[in-house]
Amino acid sequence: MRTARIEANLTQAQVAKKLGRHQSYISQMESGQRRLLIEDFYILFRLYNKLPEYFYSVFSK
Repeated sequence: MRTARIEANLTQAQVAKKLGRHQSYISQMESGQRRLLIEDFYILFRLYNKLPEYFYSVFSK
């Protein structure tokens, strides 16, 4: 998740704003401390300009 965000040239704060969440939520999600919600997934794969398959490893943990 972190790699995709960095490749999209976005900060955690920018992503958090798009999701309507706190920056700490993004940090926890990227570190594996918080699960990725499906509604956030939909926004992220479009925001990061990645195919949904790119994120398969997030869900397979």
